[in-house]
Amino acid sequence: MTRPSNPARQCTAKAKSTGERCGNPVVPGATICRHHGGAAAQVQRRAGLRLMEVVDPAIATLVRVMVHSPNMSEQMRAADSLLDRAGIGRSGEAAPGMDELIVVIEERLTQMENPK
Repeated sequence: MTRPSNPARQCTAKAKSTGERCGNPVVPGATICRHHGGAAAQVQRRAGLRLMEVVDPAIATLVRVMVHSPNMSEQMRAADSLLDRAGIGRSGEAAPGMDELIVVIEERLTQMENPK
């Protein structure tokens, strides 16, 4: 298994005998690898919550770039990224079951454009 080059993406568990870090890749959203408890249900649940906490700020950043950037190519990349995340491909058709998500995204965009 290859070790991640970024220490922040390495398991933080340390060997009792040597004191060295494990170094295996972490479970996304966690600080440990699956061998050191990252496969546990509670760790998976918290990791998922941590990842969900960054979704809204990330979308808000993409919307700001899409709306306010003077660079048209940046605007297009931000729009493509938002559409990809919403499950809408270049064909303009939503993936099955995505209607509710599209409504939520449209509501949030409207709220961002018209703050109260």
